Amino acid sequence: MPAVAGAQDTIEVGARSVTRIGAFDTTSTQFRSPVIRKAIRALGTPSNRFRTSDSSCAVKWRRLGLRIVFANFGEPGAPPCGGRVGRAQSFTVQGSDRLQTWKGLRVGMPESSVQQLHPGARFVDDNRFYPDGWWLKSARDVIGGGGRFPIVEARVRDGVVAAFDGWIGAAGD
Repeated sequence: MPAVAGAQDTIEVGARSVTRIGAFDTTSTQFRSPVIRKAIRALGTPSNRFRTSDSSCAVKWRRLGLRIVFANFGEPGAPPCGGRVGRAQSFTVQGSDRLQTWKGLRVGMPESSVQQLHPGARFVDDNRFYPDGWWLKSARDVIGGGGRFPIVEARVRDGVVAAFDGWIGAAGD
């Protein structure tokens, strides 16, 4: 089992969201926002960038197996793929073991590693909003019905960790 590596390849979490993906600081404050140009500065040139709706854009880094969705809910008419408008909202990691969780779990590891490295993880297969998977860290939603949501979820296929999905939420709910 690999040792937990440095911040350059680690997904970090806070109480309600992912706070870092490798070198990309995803925290959002009044004075700082996780926008596309900052992600590119931290993670390097993306392999692909495309609009997914009038208010969102997906940016991919193939070498990291990383796809981040950036959204613009606050500036009507501004392009979500613009370098300083869209804010990091969610992400997926699959097809690469370059990124790991804060406790060392990577894509490609056996499912048994999930509970070894994240003993508090819970397998959820009955949530209509999220795919079946291991919720490595979750939080209570303060908006709406107050249910729980995964901050980071590990999806498993054929007994192996196949992907991570994560919530950043810098663009809002």
